[in-house]
Amino acid sequence: MDRLSRYMLRVCLVAAPGIAVAVSRVDLTWLDGREAAFAALLAVLVVGELVPIPVARRDDAGDEISISSTIACAMVLLAPVGAVIVAQAVALAADEALKRRNWFRLCFNVAQYGTALLAMKGTFTLLVGGDVFGTHALRSADLFPALVSTAPFFVVNNGLTGTAVALKLRVGVWRQLASDFRWQLSTAGVLLALSPVLAQSFEWSPWTLPLLLLPLGAVHRSAQLAFAREREALHDALTGLPNRTLFNGRLQAACGELVRRPVAVMLLDLDHFKDINDTLGHQVGDQVIAEVAQRLRGTLRAQDLVARLGGDEFAVLSYGVADAAAAVAQADRLLDALRRPLLVGGTHLETRCSIGIALGPTHGQTFELLIRQADVALYAAKERRGTIAVYEADRDESSLERLSLVSDLRQALENDDIFVVYQPQCESTSGTVVALEALVRWRHPEHGLLAPDTFIGLAENAGLIAQLTSRVLDDGLAKLHEWVDRGWPVTLAVNLSPRGFDAALPPQVAELLRRYDLPASLLTLELTESTIMTDTKSSLGLLRRLRDLGVRLSIDDFGTGYSSLSYLKRLQVDEVKIDRGFVAGLAHDDNDAAIVRAAIDLGHHFGLRVVAEGVEDETSWARLSRMGADIVQGFHICRPLPADEIDVWLAAHLPAPLADRGLSRAG
Repeated sequence: MDRLSRYMLRVCLVAAPGIAVAVSRVDLTWLDGREAAFAALLAVLVVGELVPIPVARRDDAGDEISISSTIACAMVLLAPVGAVIVAQAVALAADEALKRRNWFRLCFNVAQYGTALLAMKGTFTLLVGGDVFGTHALRSADLFPALVSTAPFFVVNNGLTGTAVALKLRVGVWRQLASDFRWQLSTAGVLLALSPVLAQSFEWSPWTLPLLLLPLGAVHRSAQLAFAREREALHDALTGLPNRTLFNGRLQAACGELVRRPVAVMLLDLDHFKDINDTLGHQVGDQVIAEVAQRLRGTLRAQDLVARLGGDEFAVLSYGVADAAAAVAQADRLLDALRRPLLVGGTHLETRCSIGIALGPTHGQTFELLIRQADVALYAAKERRGTIAVYEADRDESSLERLSLVSDLRQALENDDIFVVYQPQCESTSGTVVALEALVRWRHPEHGLLAPDTFIGLAENAGLIAQLTSRVLDDGLAKLHEWVDRGWPVTLAVNLSPRGFDAALPPQVAELLRRYDLPASLLTLELTESTIMTDTKSSLGLLRRLRDLGVRLSIDDFGTGYSSLSYLKRLQVDEVKIDRGFVAGLAHDDNDAAIVRAAIDLGHHFGLRVVAEGVEDETSWARLSRMGADIVQGFHICRPLPADEIDVWLAAHLPAPLADRGLSRAG
């Protein structure tokens, strides 16, 4: 028997005599014709236990509180405590039966609540007098003692539960209790404070019960909506697992306790997952991801955290892992769980994954560094496919250089070393400038001007991509505001990193549009096919939220995917952008020309605007115009230019300002 089971057994044995005496002392004459009224209270008690209020707690969204404790405490002030314990036991039994839990847990919960209710009734009797096991005629003067008596219930109830949680998670009991009490005081504690009012109102007239339940129902509904929003922001829509934001928050918190509680960070990547998507389609791929998530969650310990970072990449935060041997043993169990074939759509599929491990504090003491080291180890593991690798500094040849670049990038984001350049987009037939794409550059003091290819991945791995995206959106929309005020009829396009496409994006975009007083229709957000297709369920939700703002959406690098055509009709986008790789060969490669023509026809079939990037010569432009491409972009038109230079270029190439033609921003 483990520590938790021994603790639960001791609580049951200690509580049993008091509960037995309380139940045996119940005198049913206390009902005195109020059977129906107290039956109604019992029904509310049971419903309150079965339908708890979901609430967010710290950086998670998976906790809940129940109004059943409020009802039980109110009943203690009106009825024999033994009868209330029986009523609470009925509610607990109904909950346990519905959720199919074991009887041992039910016994513990009855003992826990019974002890807490006895503590409350004993305190109340001590303050106002009377029989602990009997009834008391509640008076107005008893409301304050009744409120005070809820404190022992709160302490005993949450103390017994918090100790069990600490033993289950194998964390310090006092630390867990302190955390629980702080949180419960502002949630369950507030509801408990209503119990004297509920009891007094019920004593005055049982008909007040429905009136009191109305505000509780409103609280329950509001909490459900808030919980849903919180969960959407912190959890992956497809798997229900925590997402990158929640994982990073937990890891950052864990890094503050590494001396006392070491951790292992594991990054998992499915091998050859792209083959499943390409061969069987993204619907099957989503089912595989969901099944993998379920197996990972079922293999880990209760205190460990598994998250989906995006695509086929998962992360595990394992607490109390002191050395590499223990971490590898746990990773082996994860590999074994995934080696069993998955039954998806009547087909047995085999999956393999590679795992990279970093240990804190051995390999790092910050969450950015631990993620980076685990990523280095994952790269080593993927070289051999289906293996486990622990971070080794001597194998990380670029370690010092990359660490230095991360530091430089962080500093660059705080000054003007990160800046935005702009490349025009023109109508293919008239050559009229209609939009500009915002592209990011890094002016490094040693390495010179760096293109996005050299630092976007670095920003993603270092957790800086959100800050980088914010910089590009902010600078780009500020510049667009200037152009609109000058009367220049242009829009702005911004390309997004896959890891920047998350639940935080829509409110950020909305705020920036308000700040610069711009119509949302002037902004186009470009997303790659892989970003949208990796998790179609989550992507569709985010696309819908952006469309609700009025932002235009574009699929970048269109044509490079393999299974996305069947999803095109489901994607709420406004345009597709043909990959430059096909456009570059347009003048001399008939196969590329056929692909480009098919992409243009397909886009138009779905009512989408078609943009062709990578136009390097007059011949390609002319051919795209004949094929029906709407917009063209490339070096033949103009290279990306800094903000001051693009103003000069626009002044020379744009038609008369809107103001000269009797139009305004609103128009």
